[in-house]
Amino acid sequence: MRQSSQEWKWFSSGAVVIALVSGCGTPSEDHGLEVDNLEAVVTRDSAGIQILESSRPAWPQDAGWQVEIEPFLQLGSRGGDEWQPAFGRIADAVRFEDGRIAVGDQQAMLVHVFDSTGRFLETWGGRGQGPGEFQRIDRLAVLRGDSLVVRNEGLGRHEVYGPDGVFARTVHSSSRSGSGGMGEVSGWLQGGSFIVASILAPDPDLRPGRQVVEGEWYRFGPTGEALGLHAVLPQQVVEVAGSPPRSRPVALAPQAQSYAAGPGLWHGFPNSFEVHRIGPDGPDRIFRRAWTPLPVTTALKEAYRSWYATPTLSAEVSESARAAYVQLRRSD
Repeated sequence: MRQSSQEWKWFSSGAVVIALVSGCGTPSEDHGLEVDNLEAVVTRDSAGIQILESSRPAWPQDAGWQVEIEPFLQLGSRGGDEWQPAFGRIADAVRFEDGRIAVGDQQAMLVHVFDSTGRFLETWGGRGQGPGEFQRIDRLAVLRGDSLVVRNEGLGRHEVYGPDGVFARTVHSSSRSGSGGMGEVSGWLQGGSFIVASILAPDPDLRPGRQVVEGEWYRFGPTGEALGLHAVLPQQVVEVAGSPPRSRPVALAPQAQSYAAGPGLWHGFPNSFEVHRIGPDGPDRIFRRAWTPLPVTTALKEAYRSWYATPTLSAEVSESARAAYVQLRRSD
């Protein structure tokens, strides 16, 4: 650290429940939405960066996403005549272009594959350290041509399977992204390259008080070769206190969300209503909501301090350390 939708969902409960989402989340023809006020969105260019700024929603309030009560598809064992796998802990799920669905089970270290109707087809992988085996399944992604890549987080590598389920290759990427910090995959780009977010140790020179610290995102090629630093971006809010100084994340404070897809890295930091796309040559697109932040009043700060000082929140902290704990965690 340095200062500074899918239309279906899955749930881990022994089976995967695919819920139909009605309505729409974007004003596009793909969702059948009639948009009457697209003038609310202004598109302009600033030094080669396309900026899309919205002053109000482009669709009515009652046209948002709605999850249907009854699922339209169920994956996994909940009785029935035909054998189905029972899930332990679901890591991720993706859908192939041909409609098949792959679900990664982090407890069994297996990837279960189903057809578009929910019928179980086969299982890929297994627990171990050999080629195509998993130490810890983290994320799944479908690459061009319906190849499946599985982030093998426990071993710092990726296992790639062909569309027929035959293991193809292992792609290594250091868990240290080039800057001394542990890495977390943000996602895969077009062509199979991927981006790793570096979770760095706090800078020892951070000044006391509340700070926004930055993280580093590194890019790797399809075969695991390091392609260098992709971006340096705000990551989280910490508070520095004590002697020697120690930093701790601030509860409920802004924290970066990032996802690599298509041509670049999508990044948002919730101190503003903006999402940035950072391509190989830098930022190239910004989605922005025009807004005016509400002022944080003194009364609200006092209520927050009082809430954080309640015994139920600090019961596990010793009496001698409680005052320092509350001071560290409370609002400014």
